[in-house]
This record gives sequence, C-alpha cells and structure tokens, in this order.
Amino acid sequence: FWLKPFGKLFFATCSLQALVASSIMGAACNCMDASALEQTPKVEPPCGAMGWSLSAEELPPDAVGSPSSAQLHLFSAQDNMIDSIPSVRALAECMELSDAALSSGAAPMWTSLQMASSVIFRASPGEGEPELCPLCLDDLAAEPLGVCVDVNGHRTCQHYFHLGCLQRVEGCHCPKCRKRFGGRAALPGICEDPDAWLRAASLTGEEGLTIREMCAVLQAMLRASPERIEVLVTGSWPRWAPDGDLLLAPALQLVVEEIGAALLAPPASVGVIEPAVLDTPSGCEHGNKGKAHATSTAVGTLCVCGEVHAVVGDRVQRARAWKSGDQDGGAGQLGTIVRCEREANRVLVRWDRGQNGAVHYHDWPREPEAHEVEHVPFGRVPEDLRELQARTRLSSVASEQLLSDLNFDLRAAVSCLPFLLPGRPSVSEEVAFRRRPVKLFDRVRVVPDPVLVQSWFDAMPPCQCGRPNCGGGLQWGINAERHLGREGHVVCEDPRDGCLRVEMVGRCNCLLWYPRLAIEPVNDRSEEVQPRFSVGSRVTCKVRGAWLTGTVDSTRWRQAGWGDRRTAPYSVRLDDGRLAFAPVDTDLVIRLLAGPDLSTL
Repeated sequence: FWLKPFGKLFFATCSLQALVASSIMGAACNCMDASALEQTPKVEPPCGAMGWSLSAEELPPDAVGSPSSAQLHLFSAQDNMIDSIPSVRALAECMELSDAALSSGAAPMWTSLQMASSVIFRASPGEGEPELCPLCLDDLAAEPLGVCVDVNGHRTCQHYFHLGCLQRVEGCHCPKCRKRFGGRAALPGICEDPDAWLRAASLTGEEGLTIREMCAVLQAMLRASPERIEVLVTGSWPRWAPDGDLLLAPALQLVVEEIGAALLAPPASVGVIEPAVLDTPSGCEHGNKGKAHATSTAVGTLCVCGEVHAVVGDRVQRARAWKSGDQDGGAGQLGTIVRCEREANRVLVRWDRGQNGAVHYHDWPREPEAHEVEHVPFGRVPEDLRELQARTRLSSVASEQLLSDLNFDLRAAVSCLPFLLPGRPSVSEEVAFRRRPVKLFDRVRVVPDPVLVQSWFDAMPPCQCGRPNCGGGLQWGINAERHLGREGHVVCEDPRDGCLRVEMVGRCNCLLWYPRLAIEPVNDRSEEVQPRFSVGSRVTCKVRGAWLTGTVDSTRWRQAGWGDRRTAPYSVRLDDGRLAFAPVDTDLVIRLLAGPDLSTL
C-alpha cells in the first residue's frame, strides 16, 4: 500500500514537467518572427516523449535521482526544437549555455535576441582561445585596438593589434604582413561613434561591412573563440544585413543591443606613448664625451660628487628656492638651460614664455636644495597646453602659439577656436599656427608629442632610390622617440622630402633625421647677432696665420660633429676654391677687403 502515495506523487511530478515543457517550447517559439515560423519545419517529438502513463511499479529501484525515460525524451525534443532556430542556437553556444541547462529550465530561456547584461563571452574547455595581439600575445579584447591605415585614413590590411603595441612598432610596415602603412589609427568605439567604427572596420572603404569583415572585427573586440564568433555572426547575419551582403550603419544599433553586454570597457588612457628612454645618463645609447663627468648621471639625479649637474639643453622649472618673480612666465612654466657657469654657481635659462627669448641667470650652487630651478623630463608639457591639445589635437608647439596670440588666456583660446575637430587636424591647420620656418643651421627643439611625431614619420613617402641597402626612406624608430623634446642644430636638409638632420646638444650629440613638422626653431639670442657683412661681400680671412681673400658664402655655418660648439657667423669661399669659416665676427679673424679687388682684374 505504500506504493500508492508514491505513484500519485510521481503522476503530479510528471504533470508539472509537461506544463514546464510546453511553456519552454512556447517561449522559444516566441523568439521567432512570423516568417521564421512559416519557414521552420514542424518538429514532431519522438514516440513516448509525452507519454506520462508510467506507473510507480515500472520505475526501477536504482533509478532514484536519475532522469526518467520521459525526461530524456523531453530533452531530445527540446534539442530538436532549438536546433531548428539557428539564431537561438548560435546565441546559446556563444553564451556558453549548455543544452541541459537550456532544456531543464535551470538557465533562463531567450525570450528575445537581446543579450543579458550579466553574460560574458568565454571559451569553454577544449575550444579555441580568443584572438591574441600578435605583438604582446595578450587578449585583443583586453585593450583598445589599433589598425594600420594609409595617409587618407583607409585600412591597408586586415590585422588588428593593441593600439599601445602598434604604437611601439618601429618603421612603417605591418608587423604581420609587412605591408607599408601611412599611419596608426585607433579603432573607435562602436557605442560611442558607430559611423567611425564602421569606416575603420571596413577593408574596402565602403559604407558597410561584409560578413568576413564583421567576423574579423568581432573576433578582435570580444573575448570569445573565433569559432563561436563565426557561429554568432552567421546565425545573426540575416537580421543584421537583411537587404544585401553588407551590414550598413542603420543596423549597428541592433548589433550594439545584442553584443553590448560582452564589450569590455577600455582603459582610461588611450593613444598615449610612454617615453622609451634608456636607463642611462643621456637617456639613449650615446653620451657627450666632452662632458663625461657632468653627464655621468641621469637628469636630476645626485652624482657621487654630491652635486646635481646641470647640462646645456636640460629642461627646468622653478624650484622651492625660486626668487625671480615671474621671469619664467608663471608657476609650472618650463625653460631650457643655455649656459652653465659652474664657477659662478649659476645657470642661464631661456624660458619658453619669456619675452622674445629673453634669458635669465638663476642660482645653481652645490647644495641641491638651494637651486632656483629643478630638472623636468624632456617631454614635459605645461598643464594648460595639455588641456588645449586635448580639445584641438594640435601639437604642443602650435598650441603654445595659439595661447601666445591670446595672452595665454586658456578660456579665450577655447571659446574662439575656429574648429573643434573630433580627429587630428590637417597639416595645413598645424602649419598655420607655426609661423617661423626652419632654416639650415637653426637652433631647434624636437616637438615633444610622441603620437603626432609618429604620425608625421608614418606619412613620409617611401624612398624611390631603388638601392638594395636602402631602408625605404624616413621611418619611425626608438632612437627618434628617445630624443623628443631635446634641442640641437639643423645640419642638413634632404631636398627630396624636406626632412631635416639634427645634431643634439647637451647630454648627447646624436645625429637623427626628423620630418620638418617635428622640428621647431627656438629663440637663441646668442646665435642671433646681426652680422657685419652680407652674403657676397669681399673679405679677407686669417687662415693658419695668413690673410687670404674670398667672398662671404653664408652668414651662418656649422657642420655635423660640432656638438655643443657655437654656430660660426660666416662661411667664406676663398679665391683658391677652398671653403673656410670664421668662428667669431671680429677684425682679428675676418675683415672687409680694403683697396682694389685684384681678383676682378
């Protein structure tokens, strides 16, 4: 008699399971639209799937806790039903929901194709791993993405990288396919700027994505195996691109609704290149042999002799012992050391916001705490310039000129800007704010903006010489990055592409090529003395104790290898064809030719 209550309980349980099964199948069918229901063949459950006539006597004693045959038939029927709905099956596989979880009701069934915000794409054991960055071998989806583009902003290849890793690549060739590119661009956010995201993800430049392009970009953006992404895109493509072969901009809202929960939030710092200086006193692989002791320690560090050495070209700001008013242009402003007078315990500083390049002496005794100025990194930029750069995407040099025109009033500069571009401005807009052209032998400073300078390197045309040992023209490299923000002299110009060769001063005398936009002349009063003679003047020069006649060839001259040496005021073409230079502009070295010019006879 004890079996009868158990049999009633079993029948009640079976009835409840039948009710749950019917509700599950109804909910799954609600996911489909009318056209899908018409096209989907009706699935008949196997024989016995709904047979609830089992009695308690027919249940084996060892089957307690295991699924009954009716339950197994129910699972089979639901598997067939879910397999008949491609989009539901694709989403279920991508969301890592097992068949048993879907069928038993332990996991929520999809009542729509919108993903739940709590679900994250993950690869199951035994499946392929998510796409990795080819450079650092970390998950691509973990950081902001970067792509290779040409000078017009169009993709040059199909590969994705971490933006930070791509910015660290030397040269201008894709690290995977070696195809030359003209720039490195960040992949915009699909939620923040869908139109820009669509253009950046397109390989053809069209206003839409093919199914292959969509698979590639989602494999980079989502932390899921490539196989699962392909299943998701294939199953969702009829809804994402119902009118043709391309996914167009209006459908991106639907895509965002379905995959938005799986997108990882990008880090706060995007598109920032950290300085790649070496752990050496000069910050590069070389040093200044003429200042071996002063440059034996890194910038701003204490030497074994007990001093912090100042070197020509070092960048400084006011320190705690400052007592010179507003000669520096205000707190937080920067300057460059142009002369060190160790015996007098002082340094001569040219302040960026000083009046017309004025220079001022400041105390620099042996005790570091008594210094009027202190060292700052070569790439340091004042805070107001950083804020203006974030709004305009101009270089720090162009932003400084814009602020200077408005008496360094940041609010006025922001309010009257003629443009607030979402992207980087054109070269013409950058040049418009940089009014001083760079000339040969100028004292210059390398622009301290890594991302912009890198983009100017990438935009340089390839070399057309055809020589087998040619590197392909001017390309971005780690040495160019290590010398950003430093000063030097222009010693050579390439007339083919306008790039300039700069010899650094101060802690190293490295010779490096840079695009013209990456070089800015600085006010150096010590080298802006008005010459006594003009080009073409007939003069006599003292050469090795003898006075020789010649013609002034140029009013400034220097050559590679001079390092910290001052620029000569004249170069003179002697009458015998040799070229000489006058190191100083005095009658002891060079004089105006007196009497008749015998060379014209």
